[in-house]
Amino acid sequence: MRKRKTVFQNPGFFFAAGFFVGLFVKFLPFFFVLMLLFLIAGGICKCFSN
Repeated sequence: MRKRKTVFQNPGFFFAAGFFVGLFVKFLPFFFVLMLLFLIAGGICKCFSN
């Protein structure tokens, strides 16, 4: 518990988390479309492997 508390008190950790959240929100439609493409590709591979 002590180690986790020091990580959350690190300002660099908050900066990195905010940076990645900002990138995710900015490119949310791109990630959504990419996720759908991966799901479709995975479904096609499962269908043809059987």
